[in-house]
Amino acid sequence: MAPAGSAMNAHELTDRLGGRWHSGRQYGSARCPVHNDHTPSLSISDGNDGKLLVKCHTGCAQATLVDELKTRGLWPESQPTAKLRIHRGGKDAPEVYAVPERRAGSREVAVYDYRDETGRTLYQALRYENPKTFRQRRVLEDGSHAWGLEDVRLVLYRLPELLAADPMLTVFVVEGEKDVDRLIAAGLVATTSAMGAGKWRDEYAEQLRGRDVVVVPDNDRPGRDHADAVVKSLLGVANSVRLLALDGLAEKGDVSDWLDAGHTGSELEFKAATVEPMGRPRPEYPIRTLAELMAQDHVPGAQLLDGLVWKGKIHWLFSRPGSGKTIWALIKGLHIAAGMEFCGRRVEQGAVLFISEDSPDSVIQEYIETLCELYDIQWDGLPFYVNEQHGLRIESVDDLPKAKEAYESCPEEPAYVIVDSCESIVPSEAFTLKEFDAFGQFLRWMSDRGAAIEVIDHARKESKEAPGNLLEKLYGSIAKGKIADIAVYLEGSFKEGHLTAKFAKFRGNFPPNIEIGFHSDTGFTLKDMLGGDLTPTERQITKWFNEQRSGWYATEQIIAGTGISERSARRALPRLSEIRWLLREGNVGRDGLRYQRNPDAGKVFR
Repeated sequence: MAPAGSAMNAHELTDRLGGRWHSGRQYGSARCPVHNDHTPSLSISDGNDGKLLVKCHTGCAQATLVDELKTRGLWPESQPTAKLRIHRGGKDAPEVYAVPERRAGSREVAVYDYRDETGRTLYQALRYENPKTFRQRRVLEDGSHAWGLEDVRLVLYRLPELLAADPMLTVFVVEGEKDVDRLIAAGLVATTSAMGAGKWRDEYAEQLRGRDVVVVPDNDRPGRDHADAVVKSLLGVANSVRLLALDGLAEKGDVSDWLDAGHTGSELEFKAATVEPMGRPRPEYPIRTLAELMAQDHVPGAQLLDGLVWKGKIHWLFSRPGSGKTIWALIKGLHIAAGMEFCGRRVEQGAVLFISEDSPDSVIQEYIETLCELYDIQWDGLPFYVNEQHGLRIESVDDLPKAKEAYESCPEEPAYVIVDSCESIVPSEAFTLKEFDAFGQFLRWMSDRGAAIEVIDHARKESKEAPGNLLEKLYGSIAKGKIADIAVYLEGSFKEGHLTAKFAKFRGNFPPNIEIGFHSDTGFTLKDMLGGDLTPTERQITKWFNEQRSGWYATEQIIAGTGISERSARRALPRLSEIRWLLREGNVGRDGLRYQRNPDAGKVFR
């Protein structure tokens, strides 16, 4: 047993407090001597420099803890207080720091005053070298000092100068007081917070409200993480926020090193001005000018399978019984899962989920075997998933957890989900909005995650009740039409070898209807049935293409040949490709796009 006042290590202190020593992790745990501790909440360990480290995890003050250990003769008088983080009143409470003693041999090289708006010094940061370290002390009312920042209002460094500066000038936020002084000497407005990286608080951001701010990180991981926290805190508070990472800095380098390399404050201002401001967070319901709207390129909806399947959309596929809806959905799903081009149409590969509630497994097996053999698709290892048993019913919100679990049980996030069929999952005779509320929530939940959803459903028999409007051929068309983004009516039959896919609803520019041919030996053929009204610009483009030889033409060639403006071309060309009058290759929104006349078009625009 070590006598009072002599050196004591963590293992010995743990034993003296009747605690337990954890050999594997080299620390002790014991009941805290300060509060009525029923379970061990005190951690005891040896620091790298041999100092004794203690911490109460319930929040007892470090000074109180050390005083109690001293009273019991368990804390040597020569033992300095270790630097520890103590939380009081929960995780969101202010942090209080007990400052370590200055190491032997280190020397004080700078004292930085933190002053309030009136110029009164609240606390100081002291810099030492050999080794480099920092300590903070508060200034008491009588002018004396006390180590630590307990119960002190925290402010930005050089706050009076910041407030006195022209509010139109940019404020540079750096990591250290030395860097701030260097930038101010270079004629800039600058500031920082006490205690270095990782210690930024939201109240500092309030002191920069409405200002244009440039955050300059030190070139190390803590410095970059600190800068990210500063930027996040300032967004929506500052007028604008820029993050400026300086080139050419060594590891752990800072803006002072950058200035030492021969750069100037004016050069720093210029570099900051070239960085795009991050600005305020985008509002939930933003507005824009008419000029901004007209300057925007036309961007077609993102597609998994060109002209057939759109990402993040709910598709409603309906027809009379026996037309081949399931086969039509499956062939698209197989090509998406395999990433294979389908009938000359571009396909983006992705996982497929087939929620099968309408057909027996034997029927699905027959379909898959026929289609895979026809298109030389290997189903082994294909990211195509099917429910193991039937019984999914969604009639109220209580059924949603089971439905979502089925989706989330896929090893991969599905890109395309086939739901077969609506009537099996939501059995009803009326199909009211109320009955479809839970099912609609499930479909939208999947589409919000980016999946394209294809719901297979039945159409009414041809009657006088639905003579013209295609959507009215759908049972419960009001409720289902409210859910669907896209509705496609299949007219005809695969058994007869011919169908027509007619778009009954489409949120956007209606694609052309599609003639679908099918032969058991050769598979599918698709032909776009083009028709409809065009804008004058689009008519000018189609007229020019009809006068050219077949082949691919770059955007610049089309603009030169038609004489239309670049802005008009960047709106009209994507739309003509979206309705499949033109075929496109290249990346949307980028230079280098090429277009050609669709050779499979069934009808020519006039």
